[in-house]
Amino acid sequence: MHLKKKIIAAAGEILWDVLPSGKVIGGAPFNFINHVSRLGYKGICLSAIGNDKNGAEILRYFKSKNLDLSGMQIIPKAATGTVDVKLENGTPEYEIHENRAWDMIAGKKAHNDLIKNASLFYFGTIAQRNKLSRITIYHLLETAGNKKKIFFDANLRQNFYNKKILEYSLNKSGLVKINDYELDILTDFFNLQGRERQKIEKLFTCFKLIMIALTKGQKGSVLFNGTEYSELPARKIRIVDTIGAGDAFSAAFACGYLENKSIAEIHSRASELASRVCRHKGAIL
Repeated sequence: MHLKKKIIAAAGEILWDVLPSGKVIGGAPFNFINHVSRLGYKGICLSAIGNDKNGAEILRYFKSKNLDLSGMQIIPKAATGTVDVKLENGTPEYEIHENRAWDMIAGKKAHNDLIKNASLFYFGTIAQRNKLSRITIYHLLETAGNKKKIFFDANLRQNFYNKKILEYSLNKSGLVKINDYELDILTDFFNLQGRERQKIEKLFTCFKLIMIALTKGQKGSVLFNGTEYSELPARKIRIVDTIGAGDAFSAAFACGYLENKSIAEIHSRASELASRVCRHKGAIL
């Protein structure tokens, strides 16, 4: 199949990150889809917005960038998602507001057909905080079926996760991306003993993963595919902010995986794209 016709789908939050300097469109699934679209794939975000000004601005953004709107739902009685973001030396702290449109993503037959035809399905934990969206995501995971085409980016925020959600998500997934903070949480939940590498290997084996990525901010990142490790230091750059850097890393990681690149090349491309986002205001280039 030609690269541009390969579909990568993501389900979850789409929202406005409200920074001191103004608002920027965001949400990990949207950021991820935006990047994979720029990398040559047909990216489709399964999410929901409200019938409000913020929702209308998201629709205009999608149209201006020629992004696919087929996965977007409008929830008339719910507000479009917003997140208050504070920056401390370029590092974001988030307050994610609840009961927003993306908490109410409904399952649709068209989405099932999309997932069956997609090369990869991406999801995280935040949109699982509400039962309706969680049920929809679980149904899509069952539809996808094969671990080889499921990518779980943990993206743990506030209290929007628990051991049950993490265990189910990890069991369904082949590709996993976590950061060092999230590794500590998984260590507590799943009793991962030993040094960092031992924890990664235990997580990999326990959940029968295909490839795992660990990002560590200024300490660099690690990829492991069961036989090979790739370790890279953080690139020396002038950081504007780190919003969305992990989502950019995930996008390049996913595309390299689908293109059967070597673990070293996947890692290099992921690290480079993440560093480009860090040199830029907000999550989107």
